[in-house]
Amino acid sequence: MRNITKKLILFLAVLTIALGSVPINNIHAQEADTSTTSSSDSAVKCDQEFYSSNDILFYSPCATSCSDSGSAGNGNIDKVHGANNGEKIFNFWVDAGLTAQQAAGITGSMQHEGGFSPFRQEMSQAFPAGGWGIAQFTGGQRDAATAYVIKAIGADLFNQYYKNQYGGSASPIAGYIPAGVPTDVNDKFLLGELNYLLDHVKQLVPNSIRTGKLKADYGQTIPASTTLYDYLKTVTLAQDNAIAWTYLYEFPANIKSTAAKRGESAADVIKLFSAGQDISTTCGGTLGEGGMDLQTAIKFMDNYKNTPSNVQYIAGAGTDCPGGPLSNCVSFSVFFARKYTNLKESGAAGNGSTVVSHLISLNPTAKNGHSPQPYAIFSTPSGSQMCGSVKCGHTGVILGVDKARGVVIVGEAACGSPASWDTAREYPLSRFDSDAYTYIYTDGLLKGAVQ
Repeated sequence: MRNITKKLILFLAVLTIALGSVPINNIHAQEADTSTTSSSDSAVKCDQEFYSSNDILFYSPCATSCSDSGSAGNGNIDKVHGANNGEKIFNFWVDAGLTAQQAAGITGSMQHEGGFSPFRQEMSQAFPAGGWGIAQFTGGQRDAATAYVIKAIGADLFNQYYKNQYGGSASPIAGYIPAGVPTDVNDKFLLGELNYLLDHVKQLVPNSIRTGKLKADYGQTIPASTTLYDYLKTVTLAQDNAIAWTYLYEFPANIKSTAAKRGESAADVIKLFSAGQDISTTCGGTLGEGGMDLQTAIKFMDNYKNTPSNVQYIAGAGTDCPGGPLSNCVSFSVFFARKYTNLKESGAAGNGSTVVSHLISLNPTAKNGHSPQPYAIFSTPSGSQMCGSVKCGHTGVILGVDKARGVVIVGEAACGSPASWDTAREYPLSRFDSDAYTYIYTDGLLKGAVQ
């Protein structure tokens, strides 16, 4: 991670919106529905019993939960950690079992509510009315949150700092802690409020008004009877998670435009708090040795081709394809490089046969070779892929390697083919372990969980 000084400077640059804004009321309370085995055998057992069933694709087999068993109220986490309140909130959600992308989504939305201060009082309301705290708890939510914090830290300490004098905006230079509040007191209030939220969203089933509006505006579909916490764990990107949180928990006025702005803030948060680390390893786990299985890879490809906004990642690739710009092998490889890796990509990748050579020229320190590895991008000049009268080769991404079965799982698209062709499929490992295929490897270069 970057040092504290650099983080604070970056916060001032990208997270200024929270300091000058009036927190938006949380009106949620008014609408809510309320043994001895070999190591390899053990890893497979743990994967089958938990990770695969929960669609966690990047994981450390049999790793224990990120969460500490907590003592703050009835919450799951027993401490906060970070250079400032923004980072502490982000780390809390990671410790609670979310990926870094998912945690950044919630953090980015909270930035607009309480400005990262657990003492924040809604400016347009007289204390103790209106919104309060990191999520601007309002009405019944405020009562429930304050009762929870009192139980966690004691009434005497709570009453000493539950005052209007601490309710203004807090400076990032001070770590988003109001003047006059000791750091240890700040951390107790922050942890109590976060644990209250965690307990709440693990039980909350969003009502049909919210889920219907989110689907209509952003195309996110929430399965019936799914809790907010469980749904958030299925959302891949920080921006999408911020939008979901805004609709399903906060539900402010001008919700569509407000959610979009919070999505932008979430993207800033993921850049800030993930600097210098591979965010796919943050609580979500490290890469499984074999990458995705076929079923998961097909779901990943379905998401790719059915998400029109993915066009933003592909530069000029595939614009002349009958199936649209996403239905192109170069489009998919460029999309993967830009969205999920830190590889430099100029948007001039050329044909399928030249994608990897282009990436190697821009990333001379990245490893490359001729054997498939999970999440490696490949190019091959051979095959039947045609660009007019030119045999232009092919490119795609290795989404999984199953050495025991002798297969690789490849994500790929093709210009001129039906949309159903753009998917993941298995091929013999021997075919792809060949000098005919050149790979650029993404070890240490992945910047997000691929789900």
